[in-house]
Amino acid sequence: MILKYITTISFIWGCALSVQRDNDGKTPLMLAAKNGDIDLVKSLVDTGANIKHAQEEGQTPLIAVAVQLESLNLINLLIDKGADIEKRDIEGNNALIWVTCEGSEDTVKALLSRGSKIDVRGKDQATPLRCAPGKGHLDIVKYLINKVADIEAEDNSGNTILIWATWNNHSDITKFPLQSDKGADIEKRDVDGDNALIWAAREGSADAVKALLSRDSKIDVRGKDQKTPLICTAGTGHLDTVKYLVNKGVAIEAEDNAGNTSLQWATRNNHSDIAEFLLSKA
Repeated sequence: MILKYITTISFIWGCALSVQRDNDGKTPLMLAAKNGDIDLVKSLVDTGANIKHAQEEGQTPLIAVAVQLESLNLINLLIDKGADIEKRDIEGNNALIWVTCEGSEDTVKALLSRGSKIDVRGKDQATPLRCAPGKGHLDIVKYLINKVADIEAEDNSGNTILIWATWNNHSDITKFPLQSDKGADIEKRDVDGDNALIWAAREGSADAVKALLSRDSKIDVRGKDQKTPLICTAGTGHLDTVKYLVNKGVAIEAEDNAGNTSLQWATRNNHSDIAEFLLSKA
């Protein structure tokens, strides 16, 4: 009888803990998880707090810990206690997506070892591998590729890891997919028709341009509005990249679909140093 009474009280208390919220909608368990208090998290869960309960934006305690890159012990405790490893927030991201975006190789390894899906799709249909280059996490990129993540997976804008790395100007990450055993498709295009070389030129990443051309990317490839890499980099003001492309034999007089050359784009955007260089090579 006493045991039944204690069990009933524990159940009622656990229900209360699950519905209590602060002004931001966070439960005691969520607050303890965000604070990295593993002992309090364990006590709350053992008392009946709902480990799967999400706050308004869909964030669970597990996702909260992943976002803040808290201890692996806390992540393992939450999973051991029944946290849904594939649960998504309202943007569609689960714990693995968040960890690859924020950058913790050890946590990525832990989540994958506990069954998280390596090619799960998050916000904008991005996979963990597509997310990792955004903030330059080369170690995570290497690990995911070595674990056979889909190197050609695209988000809903057609961006692969190679395009995303060049777009975010991470030349070290650009090189790795090209060197992997599988080898990224160097001419793959996004929904606008731009490939990695176009993006590298536009962002002025001379190292990435060199790496892509060394792998036989087409130097006069046409992207959005029929712009070439030279037109893109001249328009955005990257003299070093302009010089490299010209020295590699790019077509200086190539025009976009409005009839503008790289010289016209340089002068239109007030890049006089590039304009003068192009005139010297005309």
